[in-house]
Amino acid sequence: MGIKYVTGNLITSATLDSVSSEDASGFYDKENLYNKMQSLPLRFTAKSGNYVIIDLGADTPVTFAGLYNHNLSTGATVCKLKGYLEATGKPADGSEVGDYDDDFTITAGHQNCYLTLSETMRYWALLLTEAGNPSNLEIGEFILGTHASFTKNFVYPYKEVLRYLRGETITQAGQRWLNKKGKFKRFVLDFLGVKDAHLLSEIQAFFEAIDGEDPFVFVPDDAAVYSWFVNCLSDLDAEREFYDYNNVQIELVEQGRGITLL
Repeated sequence: MGIKYVTGNLITSATLDSVSSEDASGFYDKENLYNKMQSLPLRFTAKSGNYVIIDLGADTPVTFAGLYNHNLSTGATVCKLKGYLEATGKPADGSEVGDYDDDFTITAGHQNCYLTLSETMRYWALLLTEAGNPSNLEIGEFILGTHASFTKNFVYPYKEVLRYLRGETITQAGQRWLNKKGKFKRFVLDFLGVKDAHLLSEIQAFFEAIDGEDPFVFVPDDAAVYSWFVNCLSDLDAEREFYDYNNVQIELVEQGRGITLL
């Protein structure tokens, strides 16, 4: 068991090659796949035969792929990632035989899914079909990249909170009316006994990678199916306990999902 995280995204305006369709309203187009806002998704115009083609420009190492704030359910018949070497050539719609082929696992009640892998390829295809979905399919964020971890894991127990964002009205008679606006996960992680070398090369490198504002993927347990698209609310505040040993606390909050189609 160990933490994994992914900063940045290999999917950009330059590497997103094509999609099977996109909502014509102009609000839910393909650029939303990498806009760092899982609340604003790519919305396809169909429930079946959807694809996304990525061209990284050259065979490139990839160790992580994730879908965040999707509206797929366990009834999805296709939720697949395929990879193609540069020599294989760009796939037209992803249906061609690939050099890599694996299925995402959709977990009931969880709108995120991910794969860990170890491949070096140029082209990637995401394939999605769920004919029984009540809405056309959508993805808040599609992440391709390389995952990292810390030499020293956070300690148990750690805090994991499901926080509700509520509006509140109190009448003249003192009646309290609550209105749920959303919900999100919050994590508080303590790293104890971190050596100076790891503080600089790992934890400080992590903080500099997100640069105080960028969201990233957080996998609290790489042996489990759960991952989250989060922001870090902490600064790097290391408390020196003893020579060459530091304690660091990091607070993470799941990025808001907005209105979703489920």
